[in-house]
Amino acid sequence: MGFGGIIATGIMVIVLIVTGYLIVAGISYSVDSASASLATVREAVDSRLHTSLSLDVREPAATYIDCNVTNTGRTSIDNVTRMDVFIRTIADGEVTGCTWLPYENAATIDQDRWYVLERPSATQGSPDILGPGDMMILRCVFGNADAGDSMVEVSTPNGVKAVGYYGAI
Repeated sequence: MGFGGIIATGIMVIVLIVTGYLIVAGISYSVDSASASLATVREAVDSRLHTSLSLDVREPAATYIDCNVTNTGRTSIDNVTRMDVFIRTIADGEVTGCTWLPYENAATIDQDRWYVLERPSATQGSPDILGPGDMMILRCVFGNADAGDSMVEVSTPNGVKAVGYYGAI
């Protein structure tokens, strides 16, 4: 009976060592996951800080409006076809309607769409990139012009936005 207590103590020590190892391994994994998440957030914020847009809206036509979009930041916008374009109608200082215009190739354009009317000459070889300082012209096509004032909002894939206003036709 004297060895029973020693064996039980030995088993408890082994169990405590294994439990401690599992706890340390779990904490190490959690710290690695948290570090990776923070790195992802830091990269996204860094991308936003170096991205900036300027939007200049031209006079509207009956069924479309052209917008000059200039990358005023230090980072290229990689996939301009993934940008979101919104047309918001304004009456008495309040937004009364909002239409999202998806991208569509100019060869098959339909109403309530947008396409790139003119690309910057520097990126003709890679047409989906808008480099720093480059300007492109977007054409927003809609069914018919709204009666009131409106605004165009362009949003890049990383969340940077630019807004331009235009008056009724």
